[in-house]
This record gives sequence, structure tokens and C-alpha cells, in this order.
Amino acid sequence: MAAPTSAKASSAFGPRPLQSLPELTKPFRSFAGYAEQCKPCVLRGLASPPTTELSAKLHTLQRRCTVSFEPTRNLFHFDVEVDSADGGRRRLINPGRISMHFQDFWETCRRASAVASAASAPSVQSDGRTARVVNMPYDTEDLPEPANPEEPQVLEVSLEELKNLALYCVEDAGDWADLLQDVHPVDPAALIHPEWQRLLRERRIWMSSGGPQGTQSVSAGFHWDHLQNIHVVLSGSKEVFLVAPLLAPALCATRFCPQSQWQMSSSGGRMRVEKVEMQSAASSTDYGLISVDSSYEENLQRHHRMAIEMKVPLFGGVGVFCKDGAFKMTCQSIETSL
Repeated sequence: MAAPTSAKASSAFGPRPLQSLPELTKPFRSFAGYAEQCKPCVLRGLASPPTTELSAKLHTLQRRCTVSFEPTRNLFHFDVEVDSADGGRRRLINPGRISMHFQDFWETCRRASAVASAASAPSVQSDGRTARVVNMPYDTEDLPEPANPEEPQVLEVSLEELKNLALYCVEDAGDWADLLQDVHPVDPAALIHPEWQRLLRERRIWMSSGGPQGTQSVSAGFHWDHLQNIHVVLSGSKEVFLVAPLLAPALCATRFCPQSQWQMSSSGGRMRVEKVEMQSAASSTDYGLISVDSSYEENLQRHHRMAIEMKVPLFGGVGVFCKDGAFKMTCQSIETSL
């Protein structure tokens, strides 16, 4: 996890101080106490990012992957018709999903990172390289009926156009066992809290190209993870904001509302993205109407209850920021009762 250093939360929630999380260093003897009390903390020195070795191995990986895409800088955000009485009628906008070859994803991230790191991004002459992608539903409810399966439409999309989107790849770590063994052979959970080994539920790898064209970072809306998390950042950077459970109502979150997702198409050799309605009427977790990327005034306009319920200092959101093409591994998640 990374200590929150941004002024985003302060501007989003008004003149309230942003408290830093306590930091622990090796050998992490006091971590068990934090874990037992479900208190968040930052672990320093848990991993040394093997950036060069990691990049070399990913550069040769031959497989397909599922990639989420977003044309804005906010994953999982709401379209809202503002109504001061009830906070507005909401529609949750989910990222689009495509299946593509991992090498095309990796090259697109490399190009996006090169543009973002340039002092003044020059116009890049396209080399004509394209990726073959297939749109994927975000929820199983939106899969085609088994009795009438639709032949997936393969789109040829330019990598130069793809790099203008925020791309996010999430993979099950079990499918990447050989890679993780090479770049991070020691299980961080075994190092800091062996008692958690038997409670393991998920191990995932997250890779991001950063923000869409014109922005450096991409954020995930305030949400609630049902499992405890340990995050190990192998490359790039990440900011996490946490809100104390008793303050959760101030985020005005819900999972029950109409939903849409982005869908990709190609017309005249150019990529297009548009919102399409989903059949799902509930998300897998609650997402907050209040955004850490919005100003305090904008958040108040979205929902007046925030000013009433946010009465104590912000401790930390679950808004996640991946900068400079961050590669994050969620190395341990456990079940717990909170």
C-alpha cells in the first residue's frame, strides 16, 4: 500500500486534514496487531520492484488477456441527473472489456507511458500496427443466450488509438505462477503474517497503462472490498484513500441502479467507444456517488448529505490511483468479519 500524499481528498471533502497511515518496516513484528484489529498500515521494504526483469519477462509472454478500458480518468463512475431531494437518478458506468493478445496490450502500455513521460509529447507517426480485439460483457447476465450464441465480432484497432484510453488488465495469479515465482519468489503474506495462508481467497495481478490521453493517472471510484487486502506495488505508483466504516454513508454509495458499460466499435478504420445498456441491475459492490476527483462543491451538488455526515477527519477512500503505468499485485486477500 502507498501512503496517501495527494491533496485530492482534502479538496474533495472540504477543509479536513488527511491523516497518513502508520508505516511499518522489517521485520514487521507489529503487523499482527494491526491485522487483528483490522487497521490499515503501510509496509516499507516489503518488495524491491524488479522493473527491468519484470519488463523483460512480460515482453515475451504469449497469451490472450482480458482488458478493461475507459475513455475517462474514472473507472466505475456515475452519470447523474441531479435532484436535490434524493441525490439524483444514477446510472453506473462500468469500464468496457475486450479480449486481446497480451503483447498488443503490453505494447500499447509502452506507447502510452512514452507519451506520458515526454516533456512535450510530439505527434507520433503511426506504424500501422493493429490489435485484434473482441468486446466482452462486464457481467455474466449480459452474456448471449446459450441457445442463440452470437459469433464474436473481431475488430482491428490501431494501437495508436488504443493508447488514448485508460487500459486495465486484471489476471488471476494462479495463471501466472511461473512469472510470479521468477520476479517475486517469496510470498509476502508468509513473510509478514503466516496465519493468513490458510485464509487465502484470491491472488490477482493488476496492470495499468495509466490515465487516458491528456491525464497521467486513472482512479477507481470509492468502493467496498469484501476481503482484507495486501497490495504489493512492483512498478509505478499508487495512492489509496480510506474512509472509516462509520463515515461510509457520506459516500452515498449503492450497487442497485441501472448500469451501462463502454463498448468498442470500428468505423471507417477508426476506433469508436460508446455506452451501451446492461441487463444487470446490481453491481458486485457498492460504488460511491462522491468522487475523490471532484471538488467539494461538485460533491455537495451531487449529494447534500455529504456535508451532514462527513463530520470527522478523513482517514484514508478506497479510491485507487495508478500512475506511470503501474503494475500492482494483490498478493493476499482474506475473509474477515468487520
